[in-house]
Amino acid sequence: MLSGGLGDDSPASVPDSPEAQAARVWYDLDLQVTAHLERALLDKGYRVQLFQAPFEATPLQRQTIHRQWKASGCDWLVQVAHTAGEERGEAYFGYDFTVAALRGPSRLVESLYNLRPRFVRDRDNLLNFRAGEVIAPLVREIQVRRWLEPARGKAP
Repeated sequence: MLSGGLGDDSPASVPDSPEAQAARVWYDLDLQVTAHLERALLDKGYRVQLFQAPFEATPLQRQTIHRQWKASGCDWLVQVAHTAGEERGEAYFGYDFTVAALRGPSRLVESLYNLRPRFVRDRDNLLNFRAGEVIAPLVREIQVRRWLEPARGKAP
């Protein structure tokens, strides 16, 4: 089974501060991207189990998602996490998509693929952001590489 996980370990912000409000916007955008990814994978015939941590738990999201994943019995994880920063004086935002698998008898995590689309963080890109367009290259790569083929079809 394939798991879709939303996860970004961000420091906790003071409630109602501008930082907390911005974190909530990013969290909500992450949920939209994850929902588009879930629908796209379901449309392609994959079994999907969604994992996410509540907004209040964002400082521990990544650990929470990985704990949920390992306990689920799913073999694969497609993790969604946003990123924002500045590079060469230009503000950007983007996503880090990771496809991972649990391998071997000890069920160690193996990262199979990372996709990191980046966008100039300006008003136009933020207002015209299209989650479906952002996940399309990831879904294509998953299909081409056929990692998740065992996660197709009906659940056992």
